[in-house]
Amino acid sequence: MKSKRWLCKRAIASLVGGVLLLQGAGCGNGALGLQDYGRDLLLGILNLIGTQNLQNQIDQIVANQATEPPAGEPLPGPEGAEGPQGEPGTAGPPGAQGLLGPQGPTGPAGAEGPQGDPGPAGPTGPAGSSGASGSTGPAGPPGEPGGLFVDLFIDDFFTYTDHIPGSLDVNIVAIREPALGAPNDQTGDAGAIAWRMEIPEIYETGKELTMRLLFFRTGEITPGECLIFTLDALRLRNGMDVQPYGDQLWIRVDGSAKTTTQKTAAETLLGVAGGVGVYWVVELPINTAAGLGFPNDLAVADLIAFELATAVKPDLSAWDDGGRYELLGVEVFESIGDAVIGATIFDNVESLTCGGD
Repeated sequence: MKSKRWLCKRAIASLVGGVLLLQGAGCGNGALGLQDYGRDLLLGILNLIGTQNLQNQIDQIVANQATEPPAGEPLPGPEGAEGPQGEPGTAGPPGAQGLLGPQGPTGPAGAEGPQGDPGPAGPTGPAGSSGASGSTGPAGPPGEPGGLFVDLFIDDFFTYTDHIPGSLDVNIVAIREPALGAPNDQTGDAGAIAWRMEIPEIYETGKELTMRLLFFRTGEITPGECLIFTLDALRLRNGMDVQPYGDQLWIRVDGSAKTTTQKTAAETLLGVAGGVGVYWVVELPINTAAGLGFPNDLAVADLIAFELATAVKPDLSAWDDGGRYELLGVEVFESIGDAVIGATIFDNVESLTCGGD
C-alpha cells in the first residue's frame, strides 16, 4: 500500500511533466478544497516566475525520484559514517598526451662555464687575393763612389826579325809562341820577347802595379842549370822622346820543374797527343821597392814597353836550364803590397847564380 508521501511526489512529478510545479501542496495535511488548490496553484506560478533556479529544482526532483526505492520498499536510512579506505586499485593505462601549454618566460642566463679543449685545426682555406702594392719608400742617401781597378791582359808579343821561320803546311797553319831560353835557329827561338802597354784612364798616380808572367815550360831539364833573363823597360810620355823606365835587372825563374818532352804550348793547348809541360806563373811588382823598384810616377797615357831576353854568361853561353819558356800572356793589375812570386831579382850581372836550383 502506497504512502501518502509517495502519492504526493507522484502528483508533483506529473505536474513537472506538464511544465507546472505545485510547490507547497500539503501532501501530509489531507485533501485540499478547490479554493485551496487555486491558491496554491497561483502561488506556485508566482514562485516559478520569481526564481532563477527553476532548472536546478527540476533536476533535484528528478534525481530524488531516481533514488526513491520502488513501492513497498523501505526508505533508506541516514547515511552512515565513512568506512575505512580500501586498497588502491590497479593503475589504469596512461591517459592521452595533453596539449602543450604556452612557453614560460626565459630565465636569466647562467654563469659562463670553463673553456673547453681546442678542437682540431680545420682545413686550410683558399689563398686570398694579392693586396695592392705599397707605395715606394723614399730613396736612401747616395753611397760613396766605388774605386776603379786597373787590370790589363796582354797577349801581343814581338821578337827579333828573321828569327822565326815561316812555314805553311797543307791545311795546317803553324802556331808558335815566342819563348825564352837558348836561341835556336831550327825552332826560330831568339830567346827574346817584347810587349807594350798604355797606362789607362782609370789609373791614379801612386797606385802599385804588378806584372804577372804566364809561362808554359817544355823540354828536358839540364841538372844544375837555371833560366835567367834580363828585363828592360822604356817609356813614352806625352810631348817627350823615349826614355828608360828604371834600370836593367836580371830575373831568375825559381822552382823545380819536371822532365818534359819538347812540345810547344800551342801544340799542347790545341790538343796534340803527347804534349806535356809545366805551367809556371811569375809575379813581379813594378813600381815598389819590394819588386822591380821602378819609379812610382806613372801617369795616364804613359806608354811602357818591356823586353825580356835570355841572359848571357861571361863565356857567352845562355843562362838556360834546357827548357823552352813560352810566354802565353802578361797581366798587369793594381795591387797593394804584393811580393815577388816564382822568381829572384838581381840588380847586377856579377851576382848571378843558379843558387843550387
